[in-house]
Amino acid sequence: MQDHRPAAFLDEIPNSLVPECKVPLIARFRSRPSVLLRLALFAWMISPLYSQVPSKTDHTPIKTTVCEALSHPEPLDGKMVEIHADFYASWEGAGLSDGKCEGAGELVRPFQHGLAKPYADALRGVTKRYGFDDVVRDQAWQEFDSASRRLYTGMGETLPDGTTKWGDYGYISADFAGVLVIKRNFRVKNGFGNGWGHLGMSKFLLVVRSVSNVSPHPCACPSSGKVPPALSPAQTPH
Repeated sequence: MQDHRPAAFLDEIPNSLVPECKVPLIARFRSRPSVLLRLALFAWMISPLYSQVPSKTDHTPIKTTVCEALSHPEPLDGKMVEIHADFYASWEGAGLSDGKCEGAGELVRPFQHGLAKPYADALRGVTKRYGFDDVVRDQAWQEFDSASRRLYTGMGETLPDGTTKWGDYGYISADFAGVLVIKRNFRVKNGFGNGWGHLGMSKFLLVVRSVSNVSPHPCACPSSGKVPPALSPAQTPH
C-alpha cells in the first residue's frame, strides 16, 4: 500500500488562507507525491531559515583600505573585501601597506601548502565558508605573479652566467580582493606582536582571491653582480 503520509502537512494550512480550495488540494496532492515535494521545497525557500543559509556565489566585496582595516578591523573580520594596497617584500617576508598610515597586513594565497597551523586553519575556514581554494588566474594575476617574483628583497638570485639578479621592483600597487582574517585582541609587547607575519606584527591576514589594476613600481636596485645595499624605507612603500 502506498504511503501518503507526506501530505499530512497540508492539514496545517490555515482555512483562512485557502477557504475554497483546501479540501480539493488535499485530495489531489495525496495522489501526487512529486507535487508534495515541490511544495515542501517552495515552503523551505520562502521560510526565514532559508535566508540564513550562506551563499558561496553571491559575495560582493566591501571596498576598504589598509588604514581602515588597521584602525577598525572588527567589522571587516571574515568579510570579502577589495582593498587597494602596496605589496612589498623583504628577506623577512612580504605584506600589504599604505603610505598614509603605520602598520601592515599579511597576504596569503589560498593554494599555499606547508603553512603554520594558524594560517592553515584560517585558509580552511575561508574555503569552507566561501568555497574557493585558488585565485582567479586571469591576465591581472599573471602580471602580479610575475612582478612579485621580481621584487627587490635584499636577497639576490644567481643566474646561469654567474652574475646575481637583485630585482626590478620596489613594490606593486594593486586592488586585492579576498577575505580578511583579523587577529582579535592584537597587541605588541617587547617588540613582538601576537598577529600575523614577521614577528607577529600584522593585524590582519588577507586570503587573496583576485587582483586588478596591477602597477609594479621600479626600484633603485643594484645592477647584476654587485653587492646590494641594505633595504631602506625609501625602497619600500612605507
